[in-house]
Amino acid sequence: MAKLRAGGAYTIGSQLARGAESILYQGYADGYNFLVKSIRNWKDHWLGDVRTRKDVGRLSSGVAYPTKVRHLTNEWNVGQNFQEDAGQPIPVQFYSLRRVSRLGLELGWDLLMERINGVDLSDRRLLSVLTLTDKVKLCIRMAQAISVLHLRRFIHLDIKPSNFMLDRQGRIRLIDFGISVPSGFQSRTVAGTAGYFSPEQISCRPLGDDTDIFALGITFNVLFGGRILIQSPEEAKSRQFRHDAASDLEKNTLPAVADIPELPASCRPLAEVIRECTIYRRMNRIGNCTQLISRLRQAAAQCGLAL
Repeated sequence: MAKLRAGGAYTIGSQLARGAESILYQGYADGYNFLVKSIRNWKDHWLGDVRTRKDVGRLSSGVAYPTKVRHLTNEWNVGQNFQEDAGQPIPVQFYSLRRVSRLGLELGWDLLMERINGVDLSDRRLLSVLTLTDKVKLCIRMAQAISVLHLRRFIHLDIKPSNFMLDRQGRIRLIDFGISVPSGFQSRTVAGTAGYFSPEQISCRPLGDDTDIFALGITFNVLFGGRILIQSPEEAKSRQFRHDAASDLEKNTLPAVADIPELPASCRPLAEVIRECTIYRRMNRIGNCTQLISRLRQAAAQCGLAL
C-alpha cells in the first residue's frame, strides 16, 4: 500500500454499502483490494465519475457537505495515530485521503482504507451462534480495542455493535473515527448514536474514557440480548432532557441497564460488571478499560467460564 500512501492512482469499483454520510466502494490499485469511503457534493452529479454520479442523491440530505468533510477529515487525522503496532489490537488502517476534483471544482473526498474481511457485531446471524463464553471473550477484546484509543488520549464517542468488526483471524477491529475527540473535549452539541448516549454527552460536559465505557456497557447488553436505551436525537437536544441528564450525572447511582436477558442467575457477577459500566453518576461508573478488563476476567472466573 506504499503507492497509495504516496498518492498513487486507484480505481473505484462496485458499491459495497451506504451510510448516512458516505458510500463505501471497492477500491483497486496494482492488484490490491481496499475500501473507498466517499463523500460527494451536488457538482458530482454533473461532473463526477460514472460510478459515483448516480449515487449522490441517495445519501441523507440531513447532513451538510461541510460536516461530512469535517467528519471524514477527522477520521483520517485520528486514524494516523493508530498505524499497525505488533502486539496491540489494531484499529482499521487508513492509506490516504484524496480530494476529488474536475475542472478545478471540488466534487468530494475519498478516504482509502483497509477492507476488513469479516462481520460487524450487529450481525444477528453471528450473535445467534456464539456461546456465552464466546461473547464474554468478545467483550474483553472490545475493551482492549478501545483501550488503544484511550492510551493515545482519544475518545471514540460512537461505540456501538456495528463499529466493531470481527475479522477472519478472530480479532476485533474498531472502525469509524469520524466524531472521535481528544480526551477532555467538551462539545456544544450532542454527538454519537441515540440509544448509546451517556449523560455527559447529553449535558455537554467534558468527555473521558468513562464516556466510551458507558456506551460499551450498552453494547454488551445488546450482545446478550438486551436493548439500547430509549433516546432520540431530537429529545437529546431539548433543554429539559439536558437538565435531567446533568442531574443524573451528579446524583443518580443507578445503572441504565437493568435486565440482561441472556445472562442466567449463575452469571450475576458478569451482569453486575455490565451494569456498573452504565451507572449514570460517573464517580460510581467503571472508569477505564484496564479496570473493566480486569473486572470481566474476575467475573468470568466466578461464573465458571474458561476464557
